[in-house]
Amino acid sequence: MVLSRRTLLASAGSLAMTAGLTTACGTNNLDDLLVKAKRPPKGPVTVRWWAGKIPARDGGDMRPGIIRAFRRKHPDIHIETVKAPSTTDGSRVALTTQIGGGSATPDVYLGDTTWPAQFGANYLALPVESLVPKGFWDPYPRALMRASSLKGKVYAFRFYTDAAYLY
Repeated sequence: MVLSRRTLLASAGSLAMTAGLTTACGTNNLDDLLVKAKRPPKGPVTVRWWAGKIPARDGGDMRPGIIRAFRRKHPDIHIETVKAPSTTDGSRVALTTQIGGGSATPDVYLGDTTWPAQFGANYLALPVESLVPKGFWDPYPRALMRASSLKGKVYAFRFYTDAAYLY
């Protein structure tokens, strides 16, 4: 079965740690969606992951390795990579148009630092903190938590930071 955005969160928690979570656009009933998300779907599912190339040190792409590691832990979840535009702004515009228009894809996305607040405020993403065990966020720097949050709710799992560009 293809996993709908409404049930995605239940099976994609680990993958979500590499991406922001997209959800049921056009609905304001987020509590109902989170309740559904806590019950894993039965049988094989497909998660559509919107992500551009993630450069590796050797010049390759890290996405296949991330997917293999995820599949070892979740063998019933197939990951379908949805190629994202090569620019951050292009990807954000395409995602907001696609999700806001009610598209069934993608289920999860690899986004930028500023997206969680924008996507959360516009019902393009669900908060994710209730999907992880207590203490999960303890090692996260508070600044990253604030950047991933809106009105006290966390909307993204940080995959990496470009801290090198701060210097």
